Amino acid sequence: MPVKHLLRPIQLIFTGKSEIGPNVFAFNFSFLKPVSWKAGQYGILEITLPNGKTARKALSIASAPGEGIVTIATKIPIDHIDEFKQALIIMKKGTPLKLRGPVGPMHIKDYAASYAFLATGIGITPFISILKQLELDNKDTKITLFYVGNNESHYFKDELNRIKSTLSNVSIEYIYRPERITGQIVQDKLGKELLQTIFLLGGSPNMVRGYRRTLQGLGVERKNIKSNPYLNIKSRIPKLSAPNKMND
Repeated sequence: MPVKHLLRPIQLIFTGKSEIGPNVFAFNFSFLKPVSWKAGQYGILEITLPNGKTARKALSIASAPGEGIVTIATKIPIDHIDEFKQALIIMKKGTPLKLRGPVGPMHIKDYAASYAFLATGIGITPFISILKQLELDNKDTKITLFYVGNNESHYFKDELNRIKSTLSNVSIEYIYRPERITGQIVQDKLGKELLQTIFLLGGSPNMVRGYRRTLQGLGVERKNIKSNPYLNIKSRIPKLSAPNKMND
């Protein structure tokens, strides 16, 4: 991973937020200088707290690079909210922030390959970024999205359905709780293409570990399973503490 991208932060300006589900918000930011990243990557967002200290959290970017904005989406629980999210939810338009990154291996490397995305709830964020960029670039890569949620937590569903109607090789399997993504569901959908498919996993560390075990149990090679790492930032970058889990 190119640590230099984490050492040199990008300056962002908060432009507004929208509620995309119960206690789930999308936050939009503009940037002062051109920013480039690969759809699906994540960054470390830095916020100044009222006491002057800096809070940081690793979050996937939900916008596509071609949109010209940075969007992140996260849950803001009313009964258990940390300092970072407290500062985020009360932020006023025009507030400056810093973003370290974006980095991570979760992006499309071979447009001719077949991919499967596994996501639950807000773990959809890296995949909506990838799919929006594919739509902008008119690249009809073969993708199957397995997405667990319910009527209120299949976030970005309208956009997902629009992209599906535009890109003929995109398939979406909406799974409704308490059902989950099982090996049988994946195997039934992908069939003979299972072992040739590249899998990208989004969600909390526990969720990603569960997906990985399921796929390896089906015989999928480790090299064909990708996820954004949960970095020990403190050990890699001076004066940065470890981020909380991504997409939590």
